[in-house]
Amino acid sequence: MQVFRGRRDYIHSTDLMAAAPFTSDLVSFRFDFRQPIRVAGSWTQSSVAKPDAGLSISHPSGTVSYVFEPNPALGPCKPVAEINEAVIIARTHYEQTVGECIMDADHTLWQHIVAMARGGASVLFPGSQWYFVQLQGNLVALTCGHPGSRLSLALARQRQGYVYLDFAIDSQPAGRVGLLRR
Repeated sequence: MQVFRGRRDYIHSTDLMAAAPFTSDLVSFRFDFRQPIRVAGSWTQSSVAKPDAGLSISHPSGTVSYVFEPNPALGPCKPVAEINEAVIIARTHYEQTVGECIMDADHTLWQHIVAMARGGASVLFPGSQWYFVQLQGNLVALTCGHPGSRLSLALARQRQGYVYLDFAIDSQPAGRVGLLRR
């Protein structure tokens, strides 16, 4: 992965998810994101305890763990079009502890989920900024998130500065996203 968005000088969680090594026999996955990544790199199989970005993918035959390994030899990151989360948030209807949006063709599923979660957490807890830290999902998350699909999020739990939101695609449970209050 050798891109970043707009003027920022780091790789975003949605960039990493777009490059994740998902396969069609996936049962579930868990993506943990600890901090922005500032150099190009790639997903590699590893069991590093606390990487900047880690991904576990469960298949019927077992679980494979990956880390995002920075590799300066890949060269400098290149800019691509910026994600405008405000566009997604403006199209999302938030009502108490639930948010809902029809996915558009201009943004990926991951961009919708992260933007909606941050927007929803800001509605639930005004005055706070939220940092994406975790995404768990199942095969529904990878096969059903298309333009025109209805993506919904609902507050699952909150504790010690973290908020967890369950997400569904066209009413099918698809996973959970975790955010940390900044």
